[in-house]
Amino acid sequence: PSDVMAKILYSDNKSINLDKLADEAAAGRVKAIFLGNNLHKDCVFSFRLVERDANDFIIESESTDRTDLPMIKPCEGGWLKIQNNVPVISRAALSGNIKAMGEAQVFNVTAGDKAKATGNDAVEVSKITVVGDAGTVTILGAAGKGVVITNLLGQTVTNTVLASDNATLAAPKGIVIVSVDGEDTVKVLVK
Repeated sequence: PSDVMAKILYSDNKSINLDKLADEAAAGRVKAIFLGNNLHKDCVFSFRLVERDANDFIIESESTDRTDLPMIKPCEGGWLKIQNNVPVISRAALSGNIKAMGEAQVFNVTAGDKAKATGNDAVEVSKITVVGDAGTVTILGAAGKGVVITNLLGQTVTNTVLASDNATLAAPKGIVIVSVDGEDTVKVLVK
């Protein structure tokens, strides 16, 4: 968003103020896009396999018809390309934009890559440790400190002062944000 919009939406320069965002959408200054259907839209991407044996693919966005029923045609739309180290959508002004498709960045995923997903089961914050588990968050080393746990929507799940150095608090499944007085805020995965 623009600098002006950022000042309106970001109440603390870290998180989006959802109430202000809803007001901006209602006033028509922010476009709200319904994601609960299978129609193609600018903010949704498709992965198109280019070379099956090599696992090459391109990332497709936009559509041929920007009216009520946007759809994808094999050679029309927009594709992700990297230009000056910035991801952009490559598209032609006219239909049949094979040239734009040819400019798309080709990505590749090969089986057997040794890269492994990593998690954040335990996050060290100063001398305080925050650990996500099945339906709970355990906070170690924060006796007497206030703790606020919120979900990704900014809704408060727990707001309490810890009585011990080993406190286990209930939390919803997913990513939650844990703030301990005087410490950095951390995101924790709750299983």
